[in-house]
Amino acid sequence: MADANIKQFRARWSIALWVMTLFIAALVLCLLIFGLPAPGALLAVILCVCIPYVPRAFYISEHNLTVNRLGPDVVIRVNDIQGIRRVHRKDFGLTIRIFGVGGFFGYYGHYYSFRIGKFKAYATNLKSLVLITCDDRKKYVLSPENADEFTDMVSQLKEAS
Repeated sequence: MADANIKQFRARWSIALWVMTLFIAALVLCLLIFGLPAPGALLAVILCVCIPYVPRAFYISEHNLTVNRLGPDVVIRVNDIQGIRRVHRKDFGLTIRIFGVGGFFGYYGHYYSFRIGKFKAYATNLKSLVLITCDDRKKYVLSPENADEFTDMVSQLKEAS
């Protein structure tokens, strides 16, 4: 992120995500403590492997849109963006998680929607969704706080480039 003017948008968790994450963590803890250590340990390892992929924030700079994670960031070049728009859960129709996480620290990974097609999700709040379509037909679903401002800012950068 070498650009001078960088705007950060938080990846704020929804209440539903907090509840789901705490429930899953409590379930794993109970399995470890109360007699099923093998399945509990396996679940704990799987969950720990997922943590680096959790979206933490979204950054917009003159040239890039970045999904900040504990692990490697995801960088989308502004010049590659074909379109950006707000979407709602109902816009997806039936959605299938191909490879990813659906409720522990977020909704991230590879998904398929019968209305939108294949996409990568980096979301923490299903009420603040943005769909980005790129020139290479890749699609991303993000959930920045202040999604309208985020969408407007990316659209303005796209028009300026």
